[in-house]
Amino acid sequence: MELPATIFIAMGAVLAAFISGIFAFVNLVTSKDQKTSEFRQIWIDSLREDLSRFISLVDHMASLLIYYQETCQNHDEMMKRYDKSLHDNHNLVAEIRELHTRILLRINPKDDLALVESLEEVHKLFDSNVIPESSMEIEEKINKLVYSSQFLLKNEWRRVKRGEPAYWVSKYFALLTIVIFIGVSFWVVNHYQELPMNVLDDKHNKTMQPTANAAAD
Repeated sequence: MELPATIFIAMGAVLAAFISGIFAFVNLVTSKDQKTSEFRQIWIDSLREDLSRFISLVDHMASLLIYYQETCQNHDEMMKRYDKSLHDNHNLVAEIRELHTRILLRINPKDDLALVESLEEVHKLFDSNVIPESSMEIEEKINKLVYSSQFLLKNEWRRVKRGEPAYWVSKYFALLTIVIFIGVSFWVVNHYQELPMNVLDDKHNKTMQPTANAAAD
């Protein structure tokens, strides 16, 4: 049995309104995701700048320490000359400590544990009581910090490109909902088209019977 055209018009209107609502929701989530991604990109750039400056200054001071380790006659002489270098470069040391604090405040100590540990190990180079005696150990600590920094920045950049979890979850949910709604609409249309004429007439008569009885009374 053919359905009246008004049913298709009504279903089309409902479908259009439903899809419009879905797209409005997705646009809202997308706008929020874009703003969050902008803030995250600014955070990444600032963290990269701080890490780059921190590693550069630490590498400079570590080079002095390695030089003293290789040229001084004994450990006491080396420590004396290194302490003097720390004093002479107190502005650089102060900047290193400031950058160390800023970086720690920018990262999550639980999620970025490897970077936190590397920062602390390198920061100990400026504590006379725990300075490594091997130049190789110093270089390993700095290289570990560089690797940890690269790993964190790379993961955060991937997250920016991929988008926030709420964005892609809502996107796929919206697409799935639209597909389901369209599928249900087609099923309803096909179901009524396949019903026998007498079944539809019986349903129509049962619906109209109370109205006819009321009019007769």
